[in-house]
Amino acid sequence: MKNKILLAATILLSVFFSSCGDPDVEITSVEYIPKLVVNAYLYPGKPVYGVQIMRNFPLNQSIDTTSLFPSDVQVSINDIPLKYNWMYRFFYHDSIIVQKGMTYTLKASGKIDGKLLTTSGSTTVPDGELKLMQKDMGVFYYGDSVIVKLIPSTNSGFYAFSIIPDTATFENFAFENKYLPNIEQKDLEESFNNFRYQASYILNVQSSTKDTLLHQIKEFNSWFYSSYRVIVYAGDENFKNFVLTSKNVKEFDGNFHEPKLHLVGQGIGVFASALVDTLRFTLIKR
Repeated sequence: MKNKILLAATILLSVFFSSCGDPDVEITSVEYIPKLVVNAYLYPGKPVYGVQIMRNFPLNQSIDTTSLFPSDVQVSINDIPLKYNWMYRFFYHDSIIVQKGMTYTLKASGKIDGKLLTTSGSTTVPDGELKLMQKDMGVFYYGDSVIVKLIPSTNSGFYAFSIIPDTATFENFAFENKYLPNIEQKDLEESFNNFRYQASYILNVQSSTKDTLLHQIKEFNSWFYSSYRVIVYAGDENFKNFVLTSKNVKEFDGNFHEPKLHLVGQGIGVFASALVDTLRFTLIKR
């Protein structure tokens, strides 16, 4: 991903469910409500870039990708209108350089099926410095401990790690992974991207701590013999809540809960910010 956590969805559901513990609820009977889908992240020291405004679709119909992007869309950040990249379908502004500790408010409007919808949300960029003790961690045998060391010199309490192999193929897949040792070729083919794109987290870090945090990249987060890029994020509250709740909306008892989304009006999705840095390591066969 381009400094975006890969858990951000391209298309989000427009409705969320509460079925009083009934796991067999008919979700297709829920009323469709048109929504603007926001996908936007801010990183300090970088210009505003890659802000996407899309739309949702009813659950019981095929997705028309030609109408994925609403018409007449207007987007601003702190009341400054953003520019639009027509080729890649995102908004940006190369003169707005994101600053640590500042609050930014996004406002968006657009038409879905002829109806004008609006949404807005705010993010406060984490302050401080994301300090990685080692950015080039070297070469490890597969199964060895890969320990990321960082000093949480920020006011963020949430750290996310996006773990991305440079090469991910059937040929370099680690079939002897001890967490899932009996995987077959057909299982890999059916769920390849689930193995390729991995993420892990550190929660509830006290901003006053001076201790070095140790975070292990385990085998269930590294499924290939490859060099790896690990993007480390110190996220704001919006970032944390979207990462932790957007894909996990079903309770153990069958109830559904709404993800924690920090947008008001007729919008769903994410507008968040984070400090970010990158480290690398390589896994080879023993």
